[in-house]
Amino acid sequence: MTGANISSINPGSQVVQQVMIECMQPFLLPLALNLNWIGTKGQKFEYELTLPVCITHFVEKVAMPGPDFMARWQKLTGEVSE
Repeated sequence: MTGANISSINPGSQVVQQVMIECMQPFLLPLALNLNWIGTKGQKFEYELTLPVCITHFVEKVAMPGPDFMARWQKLTGEVSE
């Protein structure tokens, strides 16, 4: 997942969270995203959302130079590392 950590959201507002998925092997069960938070009055909420993921390419080995790999990794993690 990418994006800033958000500690609070105002009532009636929305936040968009982009999810990037790279599938490393075939899967049978749908992927799930678990959301949980504590409301303003201390109540706990937890929701499991099924992600609409459709595999469009088969898994295959890819030759990739180091700099290209790091650029792709940074896109997935949202971090800059050396």
